[in-house]
Amino acid sequence: MSEENVEAPEEEAVQEELIEEEVEQEVEVEEEMSVEDIPPEVPEQEDSAEPVTKDEIFEDAKEKFDVELDRRMKLSELKEQWRKLDEGQSMVEDAPKMRMPKTVRNVFTGNVLAYNEYFKGNPDLEIIEWEDGDGND
Repeated sequence: MSEENVEAPEEEAVQEELIEEEVEQEVEVEEEMSVEDIPPEVPEQEDSAEPVTKDEIFEDAKEKFDVELDRRMKLSELKEQWRKLDEGQSMVEDAPKMRMPKTVRNVFTGNVLAYNEYFKGNPDLEIIEWEDGDGND
């Protein structure tokens, strides 16, 4: 038994040395990280934050851009429209050019006439030539 008591203090001393080495290593690791390594926390501004809910997107678009978005659209579609507005892109799609009849022909007689608004809806006339809505060929 006397031998067991003698070995125990030696083992405790070795364990204490190992513990001291681990503590020294941890201190070195803490010293390696400095305040300069940590990026500063920048609070987000409310103006630059993207709206999260449909209602927020709708209200933000109304306040900032004076545009009413359709509430029935999906959240992802509303966010895409909001991003386009925020980037300054136009939400209005170009309307197709309206075509106006230029020349019509009477189905029964075969007479060819220049189109007049009075001919609109006349089933006896067929349109044989169109012009763009701006009046130019």
